[in-house]
Amino acid sequence: MKAKKDAERAFGKQIKPDAPFDLAAEVAEAYRLWPELKGNTYFIDVETKRLIHPHGSSRMAGKVFDNEEIQEVLRDAINEKRSRYYKTDEKNLNVVLLYLGEDAASETGFPSGYSAGQRKRATFDHELGHALTLRRQTDWDMYSKS
Repeated sequence: MKAKKDAERAFGKQIKPDAPFDLAAEVAEAYRLWPELKGNTYFIDVETKRLIHPHGSSRMAGKVFDNEEIQEVLRDAINEKRSRYYKTDEKNLNVVLLYLGEDAASETGFPSGYSAGQRKRATFDHELGHALTLRRQTDWDMYSKS
C-alpha cells in the first residue's frame, strides 16, 4: 500500500497540471523511448496538417501525405475534430492523427479540472498506446475491432 502511494506521489510530481504540452518534444521522446516506431509510425498535427517528426524531411512527408488512405482519414479527422490511430494497407505506414484544439471532439471526455496541457497529454498518450499495441498486422488482427 505504501509503495502504491509513493508511486502515485512521484507520478504527480512528474506532470504538473499547468505544464505546457509540446507536441514536437513528446513525439521526439516517443521515438526515443520506443525506437520500434521509427520508420513505420508517423505523427500528424491535424489542425496544421503537418508531419511532426524530429528528423522530418519533405521526402518523409510525401510518403505520408501522398497516401490516399491517409488523405481520407486526415479529412475525416479534420471534419470530425478527432484524434485517432490508423494503420494503412501499405506496409510500414501507420499514422497517429492528433487533433488537440480546444474544440476537439474528445474535450467532453475529460474531468472538468484538467488543464489544456493535461487534456492534450492524455489524448497523445491514448493514441500512442494504440500505436504501440497495434503496429504490426498480427497485433491489429488480434486486438482491433472488426
